[in-house]
Amino acid sequence: MTSRVIDKRAVTGVLDDPIKGRDVLAPAERDGLVSFEPVRSGDEALLTLHNSRRPPKETFFPCAETLFYV
Repeated sequence: MTSRVIDKRAVTGVLDDPIKGRDVLAPAERDGLVSFEPVRSGDEALLTLHNSRRPPKETFFPCAETLFYV
């Protein structure tokens, strides 16, 4: 297996291609808080280590869901 290392400065350019025509979620700073938001370009993605206000899991899985109705 071959591994490759992408320079951190080049990651934003690598993200630009998959973003075209798709919804891509990435850590982004909005109103001074870090959260997982849709981004339109790789430059919007926050690549430094910051804690988000909500865990990434909540972006994909709701906090609560209806299992059944009685």
